[in-house]
Amino acid sequence: MKKILSILITLLVLAGCSSASLKPSHNEILFKINGKEIREDDVFESMHLSNNSFQIVRSEAQKILLNYLVEEDDDFNKQVQERLEEAKTTLGDNFDLFLKENGFENEEEYIDTIVKDIVRLDIALTQAMDDDYENIKSKRPRQVKIIEVEADSANKALELAKSGSSLEEVYEEYGVENTQYKGNVILVSENSNLDTAPLDKLLNATDNGLIKEVVTSSSTNAQYILEVVNIDADELKDEVIEEFINDSKLSEEYLAKLFSKHKFKLYDQHLYDAFNENLPEYIK
Repeated sequence: MKKILSILITLLVLAGCSSASLKPSHNEILFKINGKEIREDDVFESMHLSNNSFQIVRSEAQKILLNYLVEEDDDFNKQVQERLEEAKTTLGDNFDLFLKENGFENEEEYIDTIVKDIVRLDIALTQAMDDDYENIKSKRPRQVKIIEVEADSANKALELAKSGSSLEEVYEEYGVENTQYKGNVILVSENSNLDTAPLDKLLNATDNGLIKEVVTSSSTNAQYILEVVNIDADELKDEVIEEFINDSKLSEEYLAKLFSKHKFKLYDQHLYDAFNENLPEYIK
């Protein structure tokens, strides 16, 4: 399969004028099944015209772009090792089984096939967001604390917070069980999925400190007590970029900017139409 995908991406020539399309540059044997030869022409057209062909092209073009943008220097190698150690720690004794079940010959192949691509993407997106940080700051990123409290004791919880108790302590006294909001420091911005009412209060705050009112959810009867920990986006730059890289919507947005910045072009009408419909930001 790897050879087929490689041929689809790298062994193409432009054919036709009025409606440009791509064709295999030659017709090599890809593999044999029960003595029957399967050649490039046998699989190319169905893959080229499939609904997901643009995703294959996007994936391979991304590898080429990231290989160009990211140098394998000491920092790169350090991050590769850190990613590898994270995987080993997560999988523990199952790491070797994971390699085998996913078709990797050894640890080195896993690094070359998976880990290096992840690190290249992180480095490229970090640089892109760093260069564009003035725009990122406009999304009002900030560190906050949130606790969800029982409705019948929300005012008591607020008074306890006003008296100087930390929100973690207030949560222990009045918090709702099984909520994700327990007073730990988190990062929010205009891109957060937090309920509208508490998010608006946090983003519109102009100073650090406790929000001195109980905030009710815009869609349920949930009651929140809020605190702004750090409103200074410049101080939070590294944390904000790391958070945004892990946001699939934002990382996709900046990856598209990299494609556009480096003048990604398509010379096939079918693929161009597919990108224009599904990933128009890539070909601006």
